[in-house]
Amino acid sequence: MEGTSHGGTTSHGARSALAADDLHKAYDGTEVVAGVSFGLGPGRVLGVVGASGSGKTTVARMLLGLETPDTGSVALDGTRWAPLPERDRRSRRGRIAAVVQDPGATFDERWSVERVLADAMSDGGARRATGSLGPRVDAALRQVDLDPALRGRSPGTLSGGQRQRLAIARALATSPDVLVLDEPVTALDATVQDAVLTLLERLRDDTGVAMVFVSHDLRAVRRMADDVLVVDAGVAVEHGPAARVFAHPEHPVTIALLRAAERLTAGPRG
Repeated sequence: MEGTSHGGTTSHGARSALAADDLHKAYDGTEVVAGVSFGLGPGRVLGVVGASGSGKTTVARMLLGLETPDTGSVALDGTRWAPLPERDRRSRRGRIAAVVQDPGATFDERWSVERVLADAMSDGGARRATGSLGPRVDAALRQVDLDPALRGRSPGTLSGGQRQRLAIARALATSPDVLVLDEPVTALDATVQDAVLTLLERLRDDTGVAMVFVSHDLRAVRRMADDVLVVDAGVAVEHGPAARVFAHPEHPVTIALLRAAERLTAGPRG
């Protein structure tokens, strides 16, 4: 089981790509995250699972620096990341990136696919950099198995799977050390889900990027994750190697989640 020290190392003594130390967050007096800690090594995948409303998305937003923890901290490559003012994080912002459930909501539909990627590659200088970045844009599209001929299209004209691949390409544009994926395949049909998961597996192997894979889809987590963190009412109730957690769950919440997933997979009887 990978833990974390205050210095941002895994339990094996290696420096973490990403480490959370005793994160707490409350809204309107209600604590939604209460004491989440972990260490994530380079090239590894941490699955964060829990029922709807368990606090896992709030954890993801704190990891990304989009929410400030009330107490606790996040370290990126062993260096403090949160809580810090954004001006102190800006130079490292490209080292951690996000892929969300509905990427369409994050694209400017007035932009082309090429401009979306050029903007990410040039840190907001897409208008002046699009032409000069053309070869890199084409390479980024090929990396996620998209045809460079799509570069002139609007994201809104792409299929759901193509939009998610574009979101992954955009996230990888700065060569991040960590990808935080929040329900990245939930909105896709089963065939497209499988293709996107295969892509993520290949990208992890090819680039060595570490991933935090946030999902209620235990099938996808079982496939992707090296380690699993189970969250319930904001509390990390179980944390360990994925093989152990899935084969021999210890906490009642984990057992209930796995049983619910089995019933869903089995489908109706009779």
